[in-house]
Order: sequence, then structure tokens, then C-alpha cells
Amino acid sequence: MTAIPNGLFGVIARKNAGGGAPSTTSLLAYYDFYDATDSQASFTLTEVNTPTYLSGYGISTDATDDLWTQSTIDSSWGNTDADFSGVIRFRGYGSIANGNYVFAINANRNYLRWITGANGLTMEVADNVLLSTIVPSTGVWYVIYFEWNSSTGESKMIVNSTSVTPVSGVGSFTAGDLVLGGQNSTTGSDVEISYFALYNRNLDQSEYEWFTENPSIDRKRADM
Repeated sequence: MTAIPNGLFGVIARKNAGGGAPSTTSLLAYYDFYDATDSQASFTLTEVNTPTYLSGYGISTDATDDLWTQSTIDSSWGNTDADFSGVIRFRGYGSIANGNYVFAINANRNYLRWITGANGLTMEVADNVLLSTIVPSTGVWYVIYFEWNSSTGESKMIVNSTSVTPVSGVGSFTAGDLVLGGQNSTTGSDVEISYFALYNRNLDQSEYEWFTENPSIDRKRADM
């Protein structure tokens, strides 16, 4: 086995080798679609209609509104002015359309939308709008890390290795079901989701880069 060097090149080598997994401290939920209950005893997803599964991916649809919801996790994430973050790996397929939602929670105070115009992939985080200007293409995997920093009043978004200009604002917080793979329980999108995680803290750079610098890797809960 080749030894991984120290220093800057060692950091890069370990990152590329898939090392340095983030801590699970304050990890509220991690959905990776590799088991029947998604490893979340307290916050198991509920299927709406018949989403499908393939090689550890969850597949939602527009035509028949197949997706997932979770009705209690919002009481523990994103509903108060405290640090929170999340990460998602997904790709659009089929007839995914401009404006479709990839996920939404907290009554749309936090969401991700598939925007094909100049604004590109768009989020609201704590009700602050973040415009990536990265125009998505079907079949391409995107890893997005996002956070609300309650100390600085700043919302943040990183798409793969590209940082989006943070947005400062007062933030807005409320309850509202998690919808994964669409906008609401009757409006699905053509999305494949590899994993979706929610933390009750902000990840440090080395932690979120374990995700964002490796968009080709399907990170499982067991990897952490």
C-alpha cells in the first residue's frame, strides 16, 4: 500500500482517497437509501405513492408524484435561530423542468430548486435566497452543502467545489414537513437522490469538503 504523505499534498491525497469523514456529532438524519428504514429510527421517511430504488439511489418522479415526506424532523431542525446545515447529492433525469424542487422543509424557508436560467441551482436557507449561477444538466451529479450561521446571520451554499457568495439576513424560521424529491406531497420531480443529511451544527471546511470535493462518490452513512 502506498503511504499518504503529510502536509498540503497529504490533505489532497486523503481527500481524493475518501478519507477524513466528518464527525457524526449533531447529525440529526442521514438518508442514503441503502436500507428499508434509512437508518433513522426517529425520523424515518414516509413514501408518497411509489418512489423506486436502484443501487442505493432513491428515485422520485414528476408524472406520478412519487417522493418522500417526514413530518416530525422539522421540530428539531431549521425551526429556530440556531446553527444548522445539510448536504445533498442528487441529479436530475427525464423530464425535470425549470423551477422544480429537489427538496423543501420548514414551509419553504429551506429548499433547493432546479433552475435552468442564469440564476442556476437556487436555494433558500433560513429564508435567504442563494443563486449559484450554476446551470444544471440532467445526468450530472451535484453535491450541495448549505448552512445557516446564527452568530453571523449568514446563509451559505457550496456546489461541488464552487462556493456561492454568502447572503446575510435576519433569517426566518418555522415548522413545516420535509419533502424530499419534490415541492409538496402532491408535486414530485424527476430526481435521483444519493444521500441527504441534516446537522444541528455547521460543518468545518474539512468536513464539508469530504462531500463537496467528491461529487462522483456515493457517500453512505456507514462511511462515517
